Amino acid sequence: QILAVLYMLAVGYARIEAGEHHPIDVLGAYLAAILWLFLFIFLYRWTTDRLAERRIKKSAHVA
Repeated sequence: QILAVLYMLAVGYARIEAGEHHPIDVLGAYLAAILWLFLFIFLYRWTTDRLAERRIKKSAHVA
């Protein structure tokens, strides 16, 4: 995970140095990626919690 973050930062820096993007473009992309990451972490936790609750309720009705 640390290597992935370092790679991401290096690519962003390289894009700025090559003149292909402005720093604000790279920062905006980092922000967008962080927001997507938090959204998917939230959705993953929410759905796994809901599924666990359903399994508990289902097993309680069977017993």
